[in-house]
Amino acid sequence: MHILIVDDDMDSCESMTIILQSTSYMVSCAYRGSAALRLIHDDKPDMIILDARLPDVDGFNLCRLIRTFSNIPIVMISAIARDEYNMIHGLDTGADEYLLKPIQPQMLLAKIRTLLRRYHEIERQHAHKVTYIDSYLMIDIEREEVRIKGQFIKLSPLEFQLLETLVLNSNHAVPTVQLMERNWPHLDLLTGDSDSVHACVRRLRKKIEPDPHNPQYVVTEYGFGYRFSGL
Repeated sequence: MHILIVDDDMDSCESMTIILQSTSYMVSCAYRGSAALRLIHDDKPDMIILDARLPDVDGFNLCRLIRTFSNIPIVMISAIARDEYNMIHGLDTGADEYLLKPIQPQMLLAKIRTLLRRYHEIERQHAHKVTYIDSYLMIDIEREEVRIKGQFIKLSPLEFQLLETLVLNSNHAVPTVQLMERNWPHLDLLTGDSDSVHACVRRLRKKIEPDPHNPQYVVTEYGFGYRFSGL
């Protein structure tokens, strides 16, 4: 993980660099806002530690500017803005956290771990909202649309939810019991009554498969569940 420190205090940059590098983070430093913008564009760091006061630009304004083109996690730091107003102002401009100098190493590392975990989970979820497309089938999870050769296909809410679960786990078999739990939570999972899943799969195949009797997309994993397999 690459962390960019934006702070005109060289001693502060050095001490934070030592802390971060001791836990295997890659660190870059920028002492001016203009240099920080170039590094953000060129190096695409995973997180920014941003001082509230810089020699060429106000840190709050820089944070607001960064937010116009990036959702990268930002920890704002300050040695003098100790009042509640400035902390709120920093958060309102787009910072994810606001820490006061002198910074406690373990607190800084804990905030970084939390923000990176949260950020990557959000990115993972957004990445999953993808469109599957080939020359025959298009599935847009975010818009809840399915098209066959460009023509819109209407699926029932249950059929689409089942398809979504399979697509988001593409090329991995999803157990029948997991499909039941997600789509038919009212069923008694202990009874092993999976007829509802199988019936829904049959309906789905009739709507999206070129040959429902020889499925290519919704593939049966016998004795286990189903798998979505793109062509």
